[in-house]
Amino acid sequence: MDESLQNWLRVRREIDWRQMPEIPGPFRRGADGHRHFLETVVRARDPQRAITLHTALDQVREDVSRQTAKTCLYRRAPHDS
Repeated sequence: MDESLQNWLRVRREIDWRQMPEIPGPFRRGADGHRHFLETVVRARDPQRAITLHTALDQVREDVSRQTAKTCLYRRAPHDS
């Protein structure tokens, strides 16, 4: 496992999520840096790859919004309640 991921997971475990305040919405969305990168850097290198990655990004974001993500990084840790 990458050291930066290990550090992120360690910090996440150390936070008492029950003490975090509610943040009221709605939230204003800013620029989408991920999409910008796909449209500029990736598309210049490989247009088909940019299309594929856009599709994958859409799917991941949809899964997260429905809380059906297929990776543990998007699931709440047991102590996050």
